[in-house]
Amino acid sequence: IWNYKSKSGDLSELCGMNSLKHLTLIRPGIFSLQGIEVCCSVREIKLGYSRQLEDISSLQYLSKLQKLELYNCKHIHDFSYIAKLPELQFLIIEQCGTPKDLIDNLSKYKHIWINK
Repeated sequence: IWNYKSKSGDLSELCGMNSLKHLTLIRPGIFSLQGIEVCCSVREIKLGYSRQLEDISSLQYLSKLQKLELYNCKHIHDFSYIAKLPELQFLIIEQCGTPKDLIDNLSKYKHIWINK
């Protein structure tokens, strides 16, 4: 979805999409991923150029998430929620200002790319 806008500034409008498996948002106008937690079947998320995104804490409830890609999301404050994803195997964080030491146990991933 290109330029997704939400009145609430999050993903709560996706609450009826229980069988959603893949989500790609480019330039979304959101501050938070709140609402994504009800999409319990999500396996892959790609977020790019989200200039307002600060809070990714709702990711921690996606127990089936296997692949996460974040591109140019420079306002995210806390990346520690990524470590709480038990099935995550592929992690790409590009141009998000992420220090590598913010994510514990990098060796558990099959593929990882982190570039500040």
